[in-house]
Amino acid sequence: MKKPILFYIIALLLMPCLSVSNGFAQDHTQGDLPEGAKMCIGKGAASDIAFTPDGTQFAVTTNIGIWIYDAKTGAEITTLKQPGRGYGKIAFSPDGNVLASATGSNGPGEVQLWDKAAGQLITTLPSPTGISSLFFSEDGTKLACAGASGRVHVWEISPETPPVLVTDIRLYFESWNDLWLTQLSPDGRFLAITIPNWQAKEFPIQLWDGKTGERLHTLKGHTQSVTALTFSPDSKTLVSGDEYQTMRVWDTESGNLQSTMRWRSRIPTYALAFSPKGRFLTSGHGDGVRLWHYTVGEVQHWDYAIGEYQNIMDLKAHKDYVYRFAFSPDELTLLTVSKDGTIIAWDTTTGNQRFTCEGHQQGLQVLVSYQKFHVVAHNLDETGDLKAECKAHLGEGVRLADWNDILAYYREDGSMADFITELKIPLEYGNPGDMEAIPNTAYRISRNGKLRWQGDRHYFFARHDHVKRADFLAHDNIDNYLLSLGSWFGKGGFALCYGDLNSTVPPPDPPEPPGGILSPPGSQLLD
Repeated sequence: MKKPILFYIIALLLMPCLSVSNGFAQDHTQGDLPEGAKMCIGKGAASDIAFTPDGTQFAVTTNIGIWIYDAKTGAEITTLKQPGRGYGKIAFSPDGNVLASATGSNGPGEVQLWDKAAGQLITTLPSPTGISSLFFSEDGTKLACAGASGRVHVWEISPETPPVLVTDIRLYFESWNDLWLTQLSPDGRFLAITIPNWQAKEFPIQLWDGKTGERLHTLKGHTQSVTALTFSPDSKTLVSGDEYQTMRVWDTESGNLQSTMRWRSRIPTYALAFSPKGRFLTSGHGDGVRLWHYTVGEVQHWDYAIGEYQNIMDLKAHKDYVYRFAFSPDELTLLTVSKDGTIIAWDTTTGNQRFTCEGHQQGLQVLVSYQKFHVVAHNLDETGDLKAECKAHLGEGVRLADWNDILAYYREDGSMADFITELKIPLEYGNPGDMEAIPNTAYRISRNGKLRWQGDRHYFFARHDHVKRADFLAHDNIDNYLLSLGSWFGKGGFALCYGDLNSTVPPPDPPEPPGGILSPPGSQLLD
């Protein structure tokens, strides 16, 4: 039997929904939504977080906007946004008047400069894609960024004149596919890049001159994939953490290894950050957050120590791993961002929690709804639980949609034209004559309540408009190939859900498979 074509998911689903229309973040279920979107649930997954220089507020970038919070209470203040834009790295000018934000990794790289007080976009700067570092110089006259492709840009910033690009460096490697992590030092001098050699099980870190593009040092020692990097505030030290074995401290001027700390058990390091004055180092792990204190003079004997930093606190409250940090300018507050969707503010003196901001889950969005059918715009990996996805995001009154739900809708005189239009289902093939596929064409559903046909094939339905490729094998069809039920091998996908968003009563199971044949004889592939 021929293998069905590998299908992808509708591009529309990747459009972020913006949850407010007047700049103030109060109602996260409506507002300035893209065409076809019905609601937005949550605030979007946090990409980066930073305090204002005076420490009174902090900003969180997400895939649906930039959220500004009160740093004392955690209350939402306002939201900065542009339609269709998500945001990554963020930085404030030293006077706090300008906010720089890197747009998402999709499409051309850009850095946007905002007038923070007015909430207005000042200008947009073309920049590298996949920005991993973004910051202002101490005097606020320069803005630097580094991209994952080994590109460094520095602009001169002046209130009187437009920004001027003064540095444009691109590093050259034998294989761009090997690049993993990049980090630019606060003074712009050093660019750290990890280039793993998986076959040789070598995971070196290369240090480059961020101003000249000259390669300076190769730091060797990690025997597992390096997962986190951070420079000290004075740029003299680089700390690296790997998949589960060690954390290491390097001298950036000489490239020498200064200290190694080995975990007693497998502990992955997901994030690292220094406090503004270097008093603290923090590390994020699957089992919580570790706070490290700079020790002057005699080294104290704690369970863990690395260089001159002692592990003084373990902060545990998140339900998933922590991947971003921000220290307040006075170093008394630490913000931790977790995959569980929460941001927690910690007192670095006592370890107590000050407040928690919730709602920053990944992809809690309903971009398309029609009657009782709803598309959850959250890409799941191959092992993702589609049934749990619908319930977790949309409530007890919703379940994963089934092919029999679509058949029942059709048999009750439901318009397939409306179904296709409202759910934004594009044609699977633009030109059947030359058999060129248009990607992004299907939703994941179940059949008779089951998620898979066999192995790792996942059920989906695709639109053909009565013209279907001869070698396309489907399990069932509606209205002479208008829609077809198929299955494919592959990772990722978006779930089509079914039910009442306003109900807490579980929806009924999918209806029994209808009798009769809806498509021409011989065209179905029966299980």
